[in-house]
Amino acid sequence: MTQIDASRLDHYRDALLYEIAFRGRKADVSYFVEIANRAREQGVLDGPIIEWGAGTGRVSFALARAGHNVLAIDASKNMLHRLQEKKRRYPRKVGKRVQPLFGDMRSTKIDFRSGLILGTFNVVAHLAAYQDAIAFFRNSKDHLTEGGLFAFDVPLPLADEVHCEPGMVHHAPKFKHPQTKEWIRHQEIFHYDAFHQVLAVKNIYTSSEGDELTVPLNLRQWFPRELEAALNYAGFSHVQTTADYTDLPGQLCRDSLVYHCHNDHPQPAHSKSASRTSSERKNLP
Repeated sequence: MTQIDASRLDHYRDALLYEIAFRGRKADVSYFVEIANRAREQGVLDGPIIEWGAGTGRVSFALARAGHNVLAIDASKNMLHRLQEKKRRYPRKVGKRVQPLFGDMRSTKIDFRSGLILGTFNVVAHLAAYQDAIAFFRNSKDHLTEGGLFAFDVPLPLADEVHCEPGMVHHAPKFKHPQTKEWIRHQEIFHYDAFHQVLAVKNIYTSSEGDELTVPLNLRQWFPRELEAALNYAGFSHVQTTADYTDLPGQLCRDSLVYHCHNDHPQPAHSKSASRTSSERKNLP
């Protein structure tokens, strides 16, 4: 596995700024909650959900409000710190359902298996190489119960991003900073490395007084066929895709695909640490 590039985590150092920038994103949250509710109704899920790339808990707490227990895993300590802050503000019955864990989605081992594992908000974009994706998919499969579901979302590479003129400035909506109450102007500059399939995004935040913060974000662009091959190589033989956080088939996708990967065959325990099923551990510590 490759080392995690520090620049891939820069975007998440200011967790509050991150939350503000993406507060309007709702469709994915609703759809992942719907997936979890279905899994529970079908009897596939009777224990905690494992969520990779949980961040500040944007999806985690929505799942908790729907009555699900969530092990919220992320590789950014700053994001998890913000999640802990938010957890204390929720009603106790909701907050206690979310347990944060610092970890690497490619290698972190958990002492139970789950009927539902989620990779939320394009977490696969932080996997730089093909072998990283395979490691992530294999690790997820290792922690699924028989008949369990692994679901994750990924945007289709967009022509206006990967073929944009280098240095061209894109203007994102302004927002008001919740602490300083200043209006913040948000600009993005894209540069696409076609050989490595990496989209470099320079986020520039400018206050009304002219103070400027530049935050880099590097995103691996994944194409559907290569993800399909990596999933198959990792042992997922039953994979479906849906379009744009709906149940429409993936072929109709205009923006984001959701992969639904079913664990149809018994998976032998990779170690004692994964020997228990989620039904044996219905509540997180």
